[in-house]
Amino acid sequence: MYFNIAERLLNTTLSDNHKIVSDYAAEVQDQLNKQASISLKTQIPSLNQDRIDGLTNRISSEVSFKEIQWILGEPIINFTQNIINDFVNENADFQYKTGLKPKITRTLIGKACKWCQGLAGSYSYPDVPKDVYRRHERCRCMVDYIPGDGKRQNVWSKAWKSEEENGKIEARKQIGSNIFSNSTPAPFARAVEVAKSGLDKDIAWRVTAYEPEHYVGSKLHVSPGGSTVAISTTGDIISVCRADNDNVRGTDLLKLAVENGGTKLDSYAGNHLFYTKNGFEPISWCKWDDEYAPEGWNGKPENIIFYKYTGNSKAELKPDDFYKRISASSDYDEAEKIRNEAIGGKS
Repeated sequence: MYFNIAERLLNTTLSDNHKIVSDYAAEVQDQLNKQASISLKTQIPSLNQDRIDGLTNRISSEVSFKEIQWILGEPIINFTQNIINDFVNENADFQYKTGLKPKITRTLIGKACKWCQGLAGSYSYPDVPKDVYRRHERCRCMVDYIPGDGKRQNVWSKAWKSEEENGKIEARKQIGSNIFSNSTPAPFARAVEVAKSGLDKDIAWRVTAYEPEHYVGSKLHVSPGGSTVAISTTGDIISVCRADNDNVRGTDLLKLAVENGGTKLDSYAGNHLFYTKNGFEPISWCKWDDEYAPEGWNGKPENIIFYKYTGNSKAELKPDDFYKRISASSDYDEAEKIRNEAIGGKS
């Protein structure tokens, strides 16, 4: 690609991108400063022209655009993320110079990589690692910015919270206040994989992580801590996975799903106690079939039980008690049909 074409394309697009993101971040920062009783002017970081020039030079170095079109994907996303990183860094520096004592805390989520492990910890500004604000693809680490007045701000969610508040209570309030459908198929599929990777291998296989196309049309939710839950177009609750170290409980995810239209689900028998205690009544079941064993299966067969939500938490707490009362269906499809007919015939 010719240099002048690449320069016009990237300079205009990324400059506009910087302005849009910075304006939005400034508006949020102004509101948060007001809530935290901080009477300081929000700082706007300058455009990182060197980075734009680097992208321009890289694109113009190839004769064929097809050889370099990947740069318009993840590198552009990373450029946008760094606008926020620069914004946080500049405002932390400014508030430090005005007498506040900000701290930056990076907390690991799930099975973090060695790079993230090396960045985890609490730091008194300005003595922070240069990469503390950064995160790689699929990274779920949490970074909190604490100005030093008893309030803290999450670097990525921009949510203030008192240091003394109980983390679990705050997380449950936050998940309940979010718009439920806050993700799209591809990011949600990645979030499920990340959350699942933090589970013990003996239970992780019970979580089904579908390909993105399976989630098209579904309501998809990812909590601030990386936990996932989705509701299909037919009301099935799927991909329920609490991320390791998330303050949100599995019970919170189910409650949120029910409040947003979830009416039924099916799961392996190892999850039976969890679902019955959360108001899901077992209706039908089918026997385990090695042919359909999921990836990572621990080798111990578990039947599949189909539930409908009734709010009744006094159903059989042991799968064997349920099996004695209800005969097994011939296969998965029949068990699903029986359950669906029990809630009005919805497929």
